[in-house]
Amino acid sequence: MQIGIRYTASGSDEFNDMQMYMVGQADLTELPALMEIIGAPMVMSVSPVLQRPHSRGQLVLESADPTVQPRVELRYMDDPEDMRRMVDGLRFAWRLATSPPLAALTERIALLTEEVMASDEALEGYLRMTAGTLYHPVGTAHMGPAEDETAVVDQYCRVHGVENLRVVDASVMPNIVRCNTNLTCIMIGERVADWMRPEHVPA
Repeated sequence: MQIGIRYTASGSDEFNDMQMYMVGQADLTELPALMEIIGAPMVMSVSPVLQRPHSRGQLVLESADPTVQPRVELRYMDDPEDMRRMVDGLRFAWRLATSPPLAALTERIALLTEEVMASDEALEGYLRMTAGTLYHPVGTAHMGPAEDETAVVDQYCRVHGVENLRVVDASVMPNIVRCNTNLTCIMIGERVADWMRPEHVPA
């Protein structure tokens, strides 16, 4: 992603709740099904990204057997405000993609038309079919006191009911950070390491 724009969605009360990413070129020849849908071997993209979603998914353990995969319920854009901001973001992306500097570099816009862009309902359908993750999942190991049945870890990232086990990653974040999660995870790791160090210093 060569260009990233951080901005606040129209009508939003959350600062910098959106990002816009631009990919200058993507080779679809290794993705023949997608290439057939798009109708071109090479594309560029301008994509809105919701950084502060209100919708909440769920991770459900299906079994105590660790080899059984958990059930992941993404629930993208379940909250109406999330959908509203993404529709707004898609229209912003359209304006950018059809601006003279970018339009001069492209043959056409795939899948979307002026008619689709004018319809909230059509854009909502498009988003439900095409939206995906930005690889920043967080919050699957809720932090809270032991009496909270939904809490996985305490304030020191120690797993409730299990000795000598901590969760030290994006799972304990209460919200998605408005940046890449890797640096935040590093800082969580550094902080927990500081707490753990005295426990392992020889007497």
